[in-house]
Amino acid sequence: LTGKGNYADDIHLEGELRAYALRAYHAHARIQRIDVTEARKAPGVVAVLTGADYAADGLKGIPHGAMTVKPEDHTVPCFGKSDGTPAFSAPNIPVVKDKVHHIGEVVAFVVADTLQHAKDAAELIEVDYEVLPAVTRGLDALEPGAPVVWEEQPDNVAFEGTNGDVLAAEEAFRKAAYVVEEEFPFNRVANAQMEPRACVAEYNKEGRFVLYAGSQGVHRLKGNAAVVFGCDPSKIRVITRDTGGGFGPRSHLYPEYVLAMWAAKRLGRPVKWTSERSEGFLSDYQARDVLFK
Repeated sequence: LTGKGNYADDIHLEGELRAYALRAYHAHARIQRIDVTEARKAPGVVAVLTGADYAADGLKGIPHGAMTVKPEDHTVPCFGKSDGTPAFSAPNIPVVKDKVHHIGEVVAFVVADTLQHAKDAAELIEVDYEVLPAVTRGLDALEPGAPVVWEEQPDNVAFEGTNGDVLAAEEAFRKAAYVVEEEFPFNRVANAQMEPRACVAEYNKEGRFVLYAGSQGVHRLKGNAAVVFGCDPSKIRVITRDTGGGFGPRSHLYPEYVLAMWAAKRLGRPVKWTSERSEGFLSDYQARDVLFK
């Protein structure tokens, strides 16, 4: 209200560049070809980074680990598969190379002297998609013959969880005078914090990343970024000032943060990325979409 807040987008570093993420508009597709030739020649453009560039630099995906499997103790949440295999964690590559898994996934990261130049250049990128079948409901993804999102997980089931005393619950139902069966759907929710996600990244002369980003805690961002870049966590500093609301999704390292850090290292200049409000509904991690039966 007084203009004294200090959010990620309020931070300005000397020599700062602006970034824009070109996103897929298909829910499921293979990238047959991506041509960034004209975009790289556009006014003000410093770099146009693709999944091929990311792979060539040998960077890893963002880790999203599930909890440890505890099949022998039903009082502890069990996040694994019923056959004993561990939970599946999708290889979250910040900029896709071959296949789009959801609408809004980043297919190119444009860095320029101004945000408008970055947006203008993004319009010159040509992407040929082979559109694949898709479903929009989680339960439909469990049906036989449903489109497979990740080839590594052909049944589309990441993990199965058990919590509480299963036998005692079953016994209570058997002894109950009345049993009512019903389905209770909880809709998917998207975050809408006061400031849309934003970050500023730099790679300094000491070979250390500095990332400014609104978050619910810097430690997870720092640790996961160290995995992505294959470096010691001491080489990464994450700074969170004002956040304007957390609500869960602000506790994670996001693809755009990694891309800004990567671009800053490659270009030797700070890189800022700021989400637009409508963009957040495509790119922020979401929650719920649960069916209780």
